[in-house]
Amino acid sequence: MEVYDRNMNYLRNIHHNTDHSDLAVDQNGVEWLVVYNFQTGNGGISKVKLSDGYSVDLTGPQWNIGEHISCQTRRVNWCIFSTIKYSTSGWLALEAELIKVYLDSTVTAPHIERLVHHRSDWAYADNPSSCPNLQYKSAGYWAQPSHTSSRDGSEVIFGSTWGQNCFIESYLINLGSSSDVVPPAAPTGLSVS
Repeated sequence: MEVYDRNMNYLRNIHHNTDHSDLAVDQNGVEWLVVYNFQTGNGGISKVKLSDGYSVDLTGPQWNIGEHISCQTRRVNWCIFSTIKYSTSGWLALEAELIKVYLDSTVTAPHIERLVHHRSDWAYADNPSSCPNLQYKSAGYWAQPSHTSSRDGSEVIFGSTWGQNCFIESYLINLGSSSDVVPPAAPTGLSVS
């Protein structure tokens, strides 16, 4: 990924792979690319400042079950992430959830807020023997939460099969007042295994 100015003059490269990402504007007006690092192999979430390429890891490699990112709410210092439900691996920490990750998070001091289990089973929906009547290819892709937050930060919408079902519906989470932009304090004394 590259950054250009308004006159299409090349400024810098800010990321070397085509991972899921979104642009974020933090509470100070600083623009960031927030990205899952699938291609780089560590599976963590990073942020890269557009103005100078400065990069910070927000989470460690345990986040390799990540899926989609939405940083559409401006100046609140967080993004919403979804994680995949794996049907064959047992239950993993933070699996099949929508999670708010604050931009001040670090690998050693993660700052997250768990929002909801999305309960979508994309692997089931993508299996022709379990859902033979689905009329489109890649049904599993459409069964992923593919969430987005409202501009004012008060709501998040996402899709779900709500278990092993062959239909996908939309669900809305009310996060509260848009003026509620002060995050809860990051927990201390946590260890990552």
